[in-house]
Amino acid sequence: MKKKIISASLLVVAGLMAGCGGSSKTATSGTAVSGQVADGYLANAVVFMDKNNNYQLDPGEPSATTDATGHYSLTVDPADVGKYPIVAMAIQGQTVDLDTNQPVTSTYVMSLPGAGVSGSVNGNFVSPMSSVIREMMETGKYATMQQAMDALAAKMHLPAGTNMLANYIDGQNTTMHTAAQNMAALMGGQMPQVIGTSGSTTTVDVNRYRGMMGAVFSNISSIKMAGAQGTMSTLMGSMTSTTMAIPSGMPFRNMSTSFRGPGMMGSGSSTGTGMMGSGSSTGTGGTGMSGSTGSGSSTGSSTGSSTGSSTGGSMMGSGSSTGSGSTGSGSTSGTSGSGSTSGTSGSGGTSGTGMGSGTTGTGSGSGGTIGSGSSTGSSMM
Repeated sequence: MKKKIISASLLVVAGLMAGCGGSSKTATSGTAVSGQVADGYLANAVVFMDKNNNYQLDPGEPSATTDATGHYSLTVDPADVGKYPIVAMAIQGQTVDLDTNQPVTSTYVMSLPGAGVSGSVNGNFVSPMSSVIREMMETGKYATMQQAMDALAAKMHLPAGTNMLANYIDGQNTTMHTAAQNMAALMGGQMPQVIGTSGSTTTVDVNRYRGMMGAVFSNISSIKMAGAQGTMSTLMGSMTSTTMAIPSGMPFRNMSTSFRGPGMMGSGSSTGTGMMGSGSSTGTGGTGMSGSTGSGSSTGSSTGSSTGSSTGGSMMGSGSSTGSGSTGSGSTSGTSGSGSTSGTSGSGGTSGTGMGSGTTGTGSGSGGTIGSGSSTGSSMM
């Protein structure tokens, strides 16, 4: 069994290096881009600048192997800094996780978004966190990398402004570190569905990889703490089924539907925290009434931003905005008020019971009376 693991690892390494003469040589002149790779620091991981976004090392792409502390340094064309992502591959049986001082038991791929790559020394931290940020950006749902980082921080219930690309080990952020360890375990568990080898060629199915990362993001609030093994086991099984259902070998697709959580703009009947939906999603206050019959228990048929402390029925608001003359169907019409209005015009010709500030109801009850202002009817309840 041990020989099989080592053989598989060597195949992966050979495939990664196939286009580069079996080595990790980089350009001899240019700008140095350096940093570290971690869930815990990862020694002997393969790192490269991915210039065609296929998550695998191709001829001409600068590459390196991390040292005993997880550091790497790439020499790249100055024009490429901030343009292309950096990809790191932890390789089963070869890469050592310094959290455990043991070789990783599964191969997995991580990356840093191109917008996060800089020429600063040790400023390019590749981790599960940076990998999620990169995939969030690939959905096209975030205008800036900062928006994506803010959404991920909110999803993890971290303080606003947390730098999600920072070195969480140096910063002693145990929440991020624990979450990264669990994320790496999930990613490694899915790689049989994501990575393929054919002879000396290693390929990464980009759509499956992105679908997998979407599932990690969507469930990150459940796996960020220690002791989440039960949740992890359940999620691992569902992720495997979902990942395998994604057709392999297809052209790159937008996998934004795999990412669900705060800060994303969706459509349809979505109801996520912080998500903006259209369609049948509902708000907490409305400006329209439908079919009120004088009892005040009308239900708004259109969502809006009406507020006010009115209590005319089942509608409740907050603040001090005014209603806007909604009309009802049936024998009476709905009233609108400002302030603390309550009630609607009655049927049979009685006038409304409103305590509003002079807003006029438009009712035409069976007796033809019109309620206005603070008039009182003869049949009050």
